Amino acid sequence: MRRIILLFLMILSFNALGFKATVTAPIFSPIAENIQGITQTEDFWFISNQYTIFRVPKVKRLVPKNFYPNIITDYPRIKIPRHLRELGYNHFGGITIYKNFIVVALERISPMKLLFFDIFTLEHMITYNVPLNLESLSWVASNGKKIYFSENKLDKSSPLYELSLEKNTLVKNFIPAKISRIQGGTISLSGKTLFLASDQGSRVGGIYSINLNNLNVKHEVGIIYNRGFPAYQEIEGLTLNSSDNPGKITLLLLDNNIVEDSFHFIEISGFKESSLKKI
Repeated sequence: MRRIILLFLMILSFNALGFKATVTAPIFSPIAENIQGITQTEDFWFISNQYTIFRVPKVKRLVPKNFYPNIITDYPRIKIPRHLRELGYNHFGGITIYKNFIVVALERISPMKLLFFDIFTLEHMITYNVPLNLESLSWVASNGKKIYFSENKLDKSSPLYELSLEKNTLVKNFIPAKISRIQGGTISLSGKTLFLASDQGSRVGGIYSINLNNLNVKHEVGIIYNRGFPAYQEIEGLTLNSSDNPGKITLLLLDNNIVEDSFHFIEISGFKESSLKKI
């Protein structure tokens, strides 16, 4: 049975047979301008837009159903390093946590890069150049041992990359399906499932899962949203909200408004069932 929720500009909450989805009201803040990715540690939320990563302490507990403060201008932030900006790098993508680093995809200039910043000092520590043949680098995800990334699509010619820094190896995995317009990734607590956010549109966009053992792909949650006038909405990054609910995923939805961008949080839980869910 399909479950459908249209995304209006209001708080929505939907419950059915264990499946729950909540969409917050639009949030206006500096980070909304071309918002990109979201990840977390035990102590912090990290959210990126095109130029900046913001670090928000989790002691900033939030009003119900709107778990992030509207004004975030005073929080510590990470900028694209100056020497890379001078070379023309101008676009952060998705973000993830690897050991004591926040890792962010950096694109628009070849070779595209993964940048590693210390979680506490926010200093730039490591730069990793991804393969030169990649045409985009929109997302990155880690299970603490390996780091996964790809172009903004996965198909028979665009592999899922599996990086081990400890072993200095990079493996290509070709999945038996096609996913396009990938905007973010996160990995389950077991480390065995990769969840991807896809901005493919209302019929096929949403959250996909990849079993990292056998590479099977499943469309977990479909999202009906407006990619046209007036909101020009885009699905962006996602994170597994393990500190509050082991089964809850928090997804970003961007409104490309004419005057000022805004964004929503979509919080989804209980979706690991046999049939496709739609919100």
